[in-house]
Amino acid sequence: MDLFRIESQKLVSVKAARFDKEKRLQELLENNLEESFRIRFLATEYSTGEKHAGRIDTLGIDENNTPVVIEYKRSTDANVVMQALYYLDWLVDHRAEFEKLVADKEGSAAIEKVSWSAPRVVCIAESYSKFDLHAVTQMGRDIELVEYTYYPDGYLVLDLKSGTPSSAPSANAVRKPAAEKKDYTTEMLLSQWGGNRAWAEEILEFAAELGDDVTIKPLKVYIAIRTAKNFACISGTTESLSLTFHLDPKDPCLMSNCENCRDVTGLGKWGTGDLQLFIKSDADVAKAKELLDLAYATRTGGA
Repeated sequence: MDLFRIESQKLVSVKAARFDKEKRLQELLENNLEESFRIRFLATEYSTGEKHAGRIDTLGIDENNTPVVIEYKRSTDANVVMQALYYLDWLVDHRAEFEKLVADKEGSAAIEKVSWSAPRVVCIAESYSKFDLHAVTQMGRDIELVEYTYYPDGYLVLDLKSGTPSSAPSANAVRKPAAEKKDYTTEMLLSQWGGNRAWAEEILEFAAELGDDVTIKPLKVYIAIRTAKNFACISGTTESLSLTFHLDPKDPCLMSNCENCRDVTGLGKWGTGDLQLFIKSDADVAKAKELLDLAYATRTGGA
């Protein structure tokens, strides 16, 4: 990726570099997990114990309350996918240990919110081989490969190269935590939305076609529409259907042209995002597509 700085209508090339130490990359991202991935930090250099004899770079919990392992590689590493798979299995086998970390950081009540339906591993490296990218798509596990490009002038680019595709089986289809009672699927949620199902299907089909990096992730009470982080969510019942977007509800241009939109900042809702749109007509479906397009295009910024 070529990056240029505009100076007096001239393009000045910004040169990329490599972090001199992997730890510098790790510390930078650990201090900015909320902004970069909407992941809440739990622990760093976490020991996997004598049996597994390893250390997990970062443990966290994401905006959907899903457990996350993050591994950093300063450059390309031939073992990155196998290591990710190893730590993913460690994570689902050590549920109680992870939940104790959550309780220590966020209080015991937070344990009830942890979703074990699809724990994730996020790998961050300078590049990946074509074999890594292919392996992740074939595994059907929630492993995301993110490439970074570091510019000493003050820029860091994070690019999601591969993640679990929308149609792939979830991680628990391969290995389910013992206490998890059910797998959540898009079909399971849509079947509960009655006459709103057709609108929801049309919206999800549009969202999935926004880009190769878009994932449709069903959860207990909503479906997240995401890349490396959510940019919209859809939830419904037989009586109502709504979406929330990671867009600024204080933007008068957005709100003035959206009759069924409202600002839900700080309010309880299903899903993440501060701008909510209720779907009551075909016109609202068209508006939902417009807002999805905008939220996807601007997904790297904001909360």
